[in-house]
Formats: sequence, structure tokens, C-alpha cells
Amino acid sequence: MSAGRMRQWALVLAGCLALSPAWSAPASAPTAALALAPSACLPGDAQLPGDPNCPGGIEALSLHRTALVALPAAKSGHPYLYRFQPSGGLPPYRFLEIGSGLPAGLSLSADGRVVGNTVQTGSWRFTLELRDQGDQVLRQRFTLRVIGPTVPKPAPEPKTIVDVPGERAQQPLPIADEIVTYLLGAEAISAIAPDAVPPAPVPDASAPAPAATAKKSNASQPRMPTALPPGLSSLDPDRPLPEDLDMLPPIALKPDAVPAKSAAKAPPVNYSVLSAGAAKQLQRLLLPLVGVEYLNRGLLLAALDDRVCRYAQALTRQAALDSRQAAPSDGQWRARCAEAWQTPVNHALLRADGRIAWQDLPLWLMPPPVRERLAAQAALHHAPYSTTAPIWQGSGCNCLLSARDGEVFGFFPGWHDPKLGLKVNFGLYEHIVTLAQPIDDDGHVALPQPSAEQLAFFDAANRFRTQLDLTLYRGDWRFLARLSPDELRARADRAASEARRLIDTPLARYFRRWQDKLPGMGGGQTLGDGLVLYLDQTPAVGSTDYSKFELFRDRLIRALIAELRQGERQYTLSLMIDGTDLLPRALLAGTSADAAPPGRWTVAQLADYLKLAEDPPPGDSASLPRNPYQSASKLSLKLLLMLPEPSSVSKKALRQYIDTVPALAGGQRVRFLRHILPLVSLGSTDAAQFNDDMLYFNDNFGGAALWPRPITLDAQSRQLDKSVRASILGGEPTENPVCDQVCNWRWEVRAVFALLALIAVVSLLLYLTSCRIRALGRPYQLYLLLAAIAPLLFGGLLLGCDPDLNTGTGAGKLSNILLIVVLVAVILSLLIPLLQPKVEKP
Repeated sequence: MSAGRMRQWALVLAGCLALSPAWSAPASAPTAALALAPSACLPGDAQLPGDPNCPGGIEALSLHRTALVALPAAKSGHPYLYRFQPSGGLPPYRFLEIGSGLPAGLSLSADGRVVGNTVQTGSWRFTLELRDQGDQVLRQRFTLRVIGPTVPKPAPEPKTIVDVPGERAQQPLPIADEIVTYLLGAEAISAIAPDAVPPAPVPDASAPAPAATAKKSNASQPRMPTALPPGLSSLDPDRPLPEDLDMLPPIALKPDAVPAKSAAKAPPVNYSVLSAGAAKQLQRLLLPLVGVEYLNRGLLLAALDDRVCRYAQALTRQAALDSRQAAPSDGQWRARCAEAWQTPVNHALLRADGRIAWQDLPLWLMPPPVRERLAAQAALHHAPYSTTAPIWQGSGCNCLLSARDGEVFGFFPGWHDPKLGLKVNFGLYEHIVTLAQPIDDDGHVALPQPSAEQLAFFDAANRFRTQLDLTLYRGDWRFLARLSPDELRARADRAASEARRLIDTPLARYFRRWQDKLPGMGGGQTLGDGLVLYLDQTPAVGSTDYSKFELFRDRLIRALIAELRQGERQYTLSLMIDGTDLLPRALLAGTSADAAPPGRWTVAQLADYLKLAEDPPPGDSASLPRNPYQSASKLSLKLLLMLPEPSSVSKKALRQYIDTVPALAGGQRVRFLRHILPLVSLGSTDAAQFNDDMLYFNDNFGGAALWPRPITLDAQSRQLDKSVRASILGGEPTENPVCDQVCNWRWEVRAVFALLALIAVVSLLLYLTSCRIRALGRPYQLYLLLAAIAPLLFGGLLLGCDPDLNTGTGAGKLSNILLIVVLVAVILSLLIPLLQPKVEKP
């Protein structure tokens, strides 16, 4: 026996002595873990890279947070889940409970999860044993407290209100469950009109012209312009805006022709108004954004700012070329546009000499009052309940057989007109998100009453094997102020429980088809396959309501994870996150790579949810046999991140932030990136930028989520189909024509198969039981041969082309087994007559 092995057995023996009654510590003293120090190293026969203090050795077996001897408390009658995180040693690890210290209903699994549901309250102590492949042993005692339902103290009765502010009576009451989106309509664009422009200042002829001085100082060295000459406010209103903002038509700008005027002599005029030329130019700038729907106000403003800043940058570049000067860099423009509309302007934008500083050009093109007015006019309020369903197209079974590279989420909100909106192509989407179910003040999630159109769409989605996800929505948080922390947790638990029951509601509750009556061939269809959690219009960070909101959100997500993990099938839980709530603003502006995050979401928090939901493998995933990007549990977690414009900048900032955040390391970083799906509004960028975004999303993240335009032209739909297939679905196999037809008519093919199998079985029984039938001889045997071949042919087509028989779970698994049994019976009916001896005629 090697010295390392003897040392291990000595440690195990010492641990047994330490845990025996004769050597145990007093009950009041906390029990320490029996493990080597984190820096210790075992010199065993196998050599793995371990602690740097012991190069070439094996790191000692340990648990993360071993100082914690008390687990998070469990609540009586509620699902509980806690996972121990081992490290060191030689994987794989095995967990075992010594004795029976856990309460009834809770158990310790072999992979280190304390899971279950118990109603036994009190404090429970149990001993955990952890072993690795090298027979290292770690034992530690833990305490788990199970608390019963708390009875909240009755709140004091509030005082009776005696009056109401008069101005509140003239304002509409907010609707708790309405969804607010932002869409720039043609009316808002046409309403951009010139304001009253003050008279231009009279130039002072006595002031010296700066042009001569500039030429004398350094005529050969390019210099960066600090101001633009006149011409912007007098642009030709009829000149069309070029499609590519970087390719501007020639602009007659003469930087040295206008004499300068002292700033001290300029009259104090408010220049936050639009001239006629500037109004027309702003209309042409924003025209491509008409009809594009954004999920919140910040995304709309980011799109407006991006269009204006790109034009201002191109205009400045053209002026620099004309004057042979250096233009501001992309980084300077990026930093300026990030703060242009955030800081107040205390000076006149148009100087007395008719020039505009390049930093003020975005504000001159779109003054802050105009910007705010556009955002207010773009707000749209929608009821989450809808009876309309998208119009779908496609043929065969779902052409999207498997998302090998990335997944595509398609949103189809109920307030879009199906005749004018984007048609659903089931071959493009792995997930389709439709219904939005609000969470009320008491935490209830109402069961929808879908219309006949919606039920037909749900049936089609099931038939095409596209996952249908339902949305949990909440956008009003006034109810938080009157609730205690325990009441918030109770409402979050209730919402999670009812949400799971919602998506598990069988479609047979609403209607039954003739196909469901076929034995083993129908049923198993439910209202949804997953949930999308969208919490909008959240309280401001640092406010009194935000702490309660954060508690409610965290409890709701954890409760949803616990509920969905207990299901009998695969689920998907998606979290909708505003990109500006995760990414530091300074990183988007390009001014700092180490800026602090906004505070609403953190990568560490999201990574914790990912571990809780999917049980990712510990350590480096490269040594594991299974796909590290797939969930090890019945739940898959997705992060739908709403990227602000410009997407060309925000997508790279997101990747840079994830690559540098210290909360992730090694394989965890790669897995985290593959669970992010950037969400973009269709139409917000041109076709070239959209193609580039899709390729980047597929290469660096886990796919993309698409929010459609309410009005989508056929050409736009074809362009979307082409872009998604070329960028994300390029490796998808296509169906052959035979399977395409079988999938279209698979219910009829199933019925024909059942009829032919019944005929074959009856014919075989007649042959075995009737002497007259057997006396027919060879003709009847040929008939049996044909009767057996026909169901074999149809059964083979169903096994190869019917998606319901390829699921491997639920009704698909039962149907598969039933079909195989029938085929075996048919084969036997073919073999028995051929092997049976002939009966001679009497």
C-alpha cells in the first residue's frame, strides 16, 4: 500500500473515532467538518492538478461553505431544495446520509441535493458523508430547521381618508394588468413641426475671423473641429435621406467663410426648438422606425438616439473631410451619445458665429422636449387577454427537427392583428410565446378561456412539435407597500403553483378530437410547455418599494424552479431582462470596462438560478461525457435579454461583460453565455445589420428572441426566414418529401395502420382456429403475407416520420410501445402460417 493510501485510511479512522459517541463533542458545541485543510494535498498514485501549494497532487476533498452548519430553513408543506457543492478530490462524488436525521419527506440524493416536501416542523440534525473516487471521506453534521406557517400579526386599521387631491380626479387610474409597449406611428412623425425660431443674431464685423489664425498656426496638421459651420438649419427639406447614413450627399459647408462673434455678445436665447429644415430632417431620420414596437420606453429612446447620433456622426465626418480636419473618433461619439440627453444644457446650441459644437449636434437635431414628446406619443396600452390567434403556415412535421446550434424564440402578442402581422412559420421557432397571463395582487394566475381560433393554434403547435410558452406578467407594484415579507412570499409561492397548473392543463379540457379516441395515439397535449416571466415597470433601485419587489421576484423565481422541477415532463423557464438593468451604463458608453452594474440584476444572481434549475456539472465540463449546455434536470432556464440600440455595440458589450465578470469561471462562463438569448425588435435595424446580429448571437450566445412588427409585409417575412435559416438554423436537417406528406396526414395514416393491423390479426385468428380456412392452402397464405406487409409498411412510416412517436416520454412513449407490439404481432402472423405443416385434404 502506498504512503498516500495509508494516509487516507488514517484520516478515515480518525474521522470515525471523532464521530463515535465516546469521542464526540458536547451537544452544545458545533460539529466541525472532518476534512483536510483547503490547501492540503494528497500524494496518491493518481496525479491531478490541484492546489498550487502542492503541484502534481490531489486537492483535499471539501465542501463549499463548510463553515455553515445550518442549512436554509424549510417551510412546512412547501417544496424544498438545497444542493451541496463539493470540490477537490477525484470526481465523481457520492453523497450519503449517515443515520436518519432528516424529517420524513426530505432526503439526501447521491448527487448532494436535499429535496422533498415535509410537514414535520422543528430542528433536525443529520450527518452527511461525501466520498470521491479515491476513497477520500468527508463527514459533517448539519442542522435543518423546518418552520410552520406563520400567522401574520393583524395590522392596525388605517385611518379613514377624508379628502382627495383635486388634480388626481382629472387623471385616469392605472390598470394593474395592462401591458405597455412603445411604437412610433406615422402620426407622431408627421407631428414633428418647426417651432418659433428666434431671429438669427447679427454678426459683429469687428470681430477677427479665426480662419486666418488657424491657417497660420499649423496649416498642414489635421485638427479636430470643435464646431460645425452654418448650413444644418437651412438644409434642403426635400433632399432625401440616404439609406446608408455613412454615405451622405455632398454638403456645401464653408468653415472659414463666416466670421466669428464673441460669445459674450450673443443674446441668451433658448435654442431647444426646431427650424423647418431640422424638422424635415428629423422626420426623414426617424421614418425607418415607424411601425417598430419596443417593449419599454428605454428601448425606444435608445433607438431614437442611435438614429440621430449616427446621422450627426456622419455629418461631422463629412464636414471634417471638406475642411481637411480630423473627425471625432467612434469612441468619442459613443461616449457623447450615451450622455447627450441625460445632462441639462445651459448654453445656446447655435453659437453667434453660426456654428454648432459637434457635441451639441445630436441635441440640435432632436431637442430634449421633442424627444420626450415622441416617447409619450409612442406609448400603447394593451389588455393581456385576447381571443385572436396568429395565422400559421408550413407543411409536414416541424421542419425545425433539433436546435443544434442555437434556439429561436418567437413572440406573437395577442394585440397584433393576425391578418397584418407576422405569420407563424413553425419551421423557424423552437419556442413560440403567445398568451400573457397577469399575476393579480393576491398572487393568483387566472386560467385562460381560449377561443376556438386559439385552441386550433395550440393544436397546430403541438402537431408541429414547437414548444408553446405562456407569459407571466406583472407591471404594477403598488400592492407591495401594504404586504409584509411573509405575505409577499406566500403570494409568490401561490403564483408559482398556479402557473405550473396553468401550463399543465390538458387541451382535452377545452375540446376533444376524434384522434384522441385512438388507443395510445392521442392525448398528452397541454396548454403550454414552458413559462416566460416578464416583470415590467419595476420600482426604482433604492426606493422603499424596491426591496420588497426584489424579495418578491427572488422568491417567485425560486418557487417556479422548484415547482417545474417536480413535473413529469420537460419544461422551459425564461426570464425577460432589460439589458440596461444588467449591463453597466459606462460599458455601453465605452468609457469604462470595470463599471459597477445597475443593481437590478447581477450575473452571480442569474448564475445561482441556473445552478438551481439545471444542476450543471461542477468543474470543467470538457471532461464530462454529456452535453454541458443541456440541462441535467427536467427544467431548462433561458435568459431573454432585451438589447438596446445600437445592437452592434450592445451585443459586444454584453459579451465583454460576461467574459470579465468574476462571478463566473471556466466552463461556467461558457454555459452561462449559451443560456442567453438576446431579444431584438424586428425592423429596428437594416437587413445587413440584422444578419450580422443573428450570426453574432448564434456564435456567442444561445440563439435569439424576436419581437415582430404589428404590420409585416411579405417581403419582410421572407427576409426574416432567409436570415434566420442562414445564420442560426444552417445546420438543421431537412425532411424528405415522404416524411413531409406522412406528417401532414399522420392521423389518417395512423387510422389506416390500425385498420390494417386489425385485419391482419383477425385473419391470423381465423387461420389458426378454422380448418376450412386452413384448407384454402397457398392462396390464403399469400393473402396473409400481403395482410402482414401492409401494416408493416405503414408502421415503419409512422415510426420514422411521426413526431409524436419520437418524444420518448409520456403519450409518445406509450404510443411507441403499442406500435412495436402490434408490429411484432403482425410479423408473427406472417411467420406462423409459413412454418406450420400443411394440412392434406381428406
